[in-house]
Amino acid sequence: MKPKTIRIPERFYVDHMERDLDTPEDIGKCKTHAIVRADDQHLGELLSDAEHYAHPSGPDACPPGIIMSAKATVRAIRNVIGWDDACPAIKQLRKEATR
Repeated sequence: MKPKTIRIPERFYVDHMERDLDTPEDIGKCKTHAIVRADDQHLGELLSDAEHYAHPSGPDACPPGIIMSAKATVRAIRNVIGWDDACPAIKQLRKEATR
């Protein structure tokens, strides 16, 4: 069976990688996305970092594009792995995407 993949916005993926954090392997790029396996051992680190930037109390001195990309990263990952264990502020991102 083919493993599930997740399309991660390139902007946050590259920012995460450039900060020398554990990053899921990009198994195939699109023009604006990295494609990672849903079972990659470093996916949790990427999600944690994205949730930090996407959270309303996240970093203030961050470019708005990184924050928007972090929110899209959270939605992309959570739509595959589930929203059950996300905090309420992060669950709100799911509602924002459906508006």
